[in-house]
Amino acid sequence: MKNNPAKENILEVSRVYFYQYGYNKTTTRMIAKRLGMSNVNLHNYYKSKRDILSELFRRFFDTMYDEYEKVENRKRVSALETVIIYIQSFYYFLSYSNQMFSLYTEGVEENVIVEIFFERHFHLYQKINEQEIKGKLSDHEIAYNCYVMFDAMTWSYARYHKKETTLQLPFLRDHHIQLLLKLFELKEEDHRETIQSAIIIAKKMDYKAIREFWIEPEVIR
Repeated sequence: MKNNPAKENILEVSRVYFYQYGYNKTTTRMIAKRLGMSNVNLHNYYKSKRDILSELFRRFFDTMYDEYEKVENRKRVSALETVIIYIQSFYYFLSYSNQMFSLYTEGVEENVIVEIFFERHFHLYQKINEQEIKGKLSDHEIAYNCYVMFDAMTWSYARYHKKETTLQLPFLRDHHIQLLLKLFELKEEDHRETIQSAIIIAKKMDYKAIREFWIEPEVIR
């Protein structure tokens, strides 16, 4: 919630420094110095640099979800289709923003992205279990599926950004959709309409609003 000016200032300076120097090379002392506060005082607001990065990415995903909420007819969308829309929209966004991609990769390495994915998506995986396979899986099995899915998504995109794989983004996106179906033992041929519908809905989202969250800030000198 954006109700604390000091916390908002810390987030904004951190965002600039993470872009300018990278997450790993930025220290909380650098951030505190820029804001004219002590490092101890900064830690009264955020316990660690990782907490700052985590909050920035939570804000980003909230922005993405807000745009999804605006899409026409979304209330008639199944949980499976919703997750495929998120896979598709995340692929679109990574295609647009190299700056965010770099910070995203560092967020993956800090395990921030997987944590947020799990927090925000686990209930959707529970619904897929109910709607598509009549509650066949236990919560433990659903949680396992979530972690397999999110780990595959986050690390494959990170490796792509670091040029550690020759696989291209469209292939990775399609692979993630296929993996989702496989984890719930669903056949792709039975869900082609769902996949196509998800792609159409994802294209309707306002990516300008999402990109604006990560517009490269002015360099602090």
